Amino acid sequence: MQSPITPFLKETILLLAAKRTMWRKEGHVIDTLVIGSSHGDFGFNPALFPKSFNLCFRSQDLKHSFHLLEKLSAAHPNIKNVVLFYSSFSSGHLMELSPTEKVISPPMSEIFGLDLDYEDDELQKIAQFIKGELNEISVDIEGVCGFFPGSGKGFMPENYSVEKRANEHLRRNQSTAANVYLSKLLDLAAKQKQRVCIVIPPARTDYKKAIGVDSSELYKSLFDLLSARDQGENITVVNCYDDSRFVDSYFGDYDHLHPTGPGVELLTKSVLKEMGGGQPSFYSSSINMGSAVIPLIGNPLTASSYGIAGYVPSFKK
Repeated sequence: MQSPITPFLKETILLLAAKRTMWRKEGHVIDTLVIGSSHGDFGFNPALFPKSFNLCFRSQDLKHSFHLLEKLSAAHPNIKNVVLFYSSFSSGHLMELSPTEKVISPPMSEIFGLDLDYEDDELQKIAQFIKGELNEISVDIEGVCGFFPGSGKGFMPENYSVEKRANEHLRRNQSTAANVYLSKLLDLAAKQKQRVCIVIPPARTDYKKAIGVDSSELYKSLFDLLSARDQGENITVVNCYDDSRFVDSYFGDYDHLHPTGPGVELLTKSVLKEMGGGQPSFYSSSINMGSAVIPLIGNPLTASSYGIAGYVPSFKK
């Protein structure tokens, strides 16, 4: 079979495998699982939130977030809290249907054992090619508990207009097709007596202006869904979108916080305060960290070229 593994897919596999490597070392002490899209991947630092783990990833949708919670909770009953990043596009975003991001789906499923099936021919081919090939990959990247501030953190290019970015998100926002997985996630958390904190991520002022509606309208489907649920459930919302403390200089692009900037500390501590954690002390991870810095899009990854400690798959099928 001709290899379907592109440089982007190799990079995706290594970044996901690095999160799994950290999870395998730290999962037994984690009580707060953080899931969702790149807004969480860029914006939540577990070093400021004791016993938390950042399992957010580029384009992660509600479907895959739900299945990650389901899979990891079954093996780790110590998970008591769930932090879910819910973005402006989340209600209508299904990763496997995205022309550019869909290829992330099979490696995410394979690496974390989600056992998901995909109808798309290209995704089926990728899933078949990597099946059983990624179990032993161990990748060490500098970071803490799934948060890699120096790896896989590319920003939108300057020539990509804010209007185009906002319109892409608004198109997905018009649909609620993915919210069924939010309901499943909340049902699962309620059954497992887990507390859920939904984070509405912050955005730069030019992005908000291009969006053209306030948060009550932009996130109406979320608020409607939550208001229809049992009010006795342990669900809170941290609305960073309307928080004026997130100034424009905290962002690396229109809607992503700079992962080494002060906005990450502000966001993480805001979630910690909402969940009753008070003022955190820094959490020192026991992870054996490497020194890799992986660009968002780049050359094919090899252990030698990026200094990554661990096995890199050869994909010789």
